Amino acid sequence: MSKDIVLAFSGGLDTSFCVPYLKERGWAVHTVFADTGGVDAEERAYIEQRAQQLGVASHVTVDGGPALWEHFVKPFVWAGEGYQGQYPLLVSDRYLIVDAALARAQALGTRAIAHGCTGMGNDQVRFDLAVKAQGTYRIVAPIREIQKEHTQTRAYEQAYLEERGFGVRRIGTAGLGHVGPTAAAFAADHVRPQPRQFHRIEATCKIAGHADDDCGFAIGARYDGDDAGPDPPF
Repeated sequence: MSKDIVLAFSGGLDTSFCVPYLKERGWAVHTVFADTGGVDAEERAYIEQRAQQLGVASHVTVDGGPALWEHFVKPFVWAGEGYQGQYPLLVSDRYLIVDAALARAQALGTRAIAHGCTGMGNDQVRFDLAVKAQGTYRIVAPIREIQKEHTQTRAYEQAYLEERGFGVRRIGTAGLGHVGPTAAAFAADHVRPQPRQFHRIEATCKIAGHADDDCGFAIGARYDGDDAGPDPPF
């Protein structure tokens, strides 16, 4: 008998792999994509089509812009605090993704949640702790599982999908939360956030329905390297 599980889905390699992997282990996979400002309309449509192509039981897209603005962007920017004093504390869209997944799980009457995090980074901690803080759930992390047996994980995932007739496309779904430097850059040297990273703040503000002035000058976050208005407060 099939079991329902909710997968936090982005349409990328890892979460695409998770769908057939979970289905082949008896799960009915219900995907949730929380749009926190990192994709345009075309990419959003692709993610929805990708979920259907992979054969999910159901797919839901949640607009995370308003909640991200109200509960994370404004408080963090107002605080003027930076991670290790280097870049803004805006990496919390993961918690909104968890909220969206748990809301879907509640609607379906299931206590099983899945994500595509690896066993090597902080995302798994954000996901797992955010889930556990809200109740008793079964957390399934397929990528962590296959890492126990395969050293070339991404190559394995790609081959797994291709063997089942699914193409592989790289997709970037970094939302507003990803305004810090990349892991490689951060490891090499503490760097100041680049102009394009602050533009994401404005992009998500607009998704949330705020005017340009609200997005930039009102919270002091606008920055484009040329005529930026006030510098960000970090």
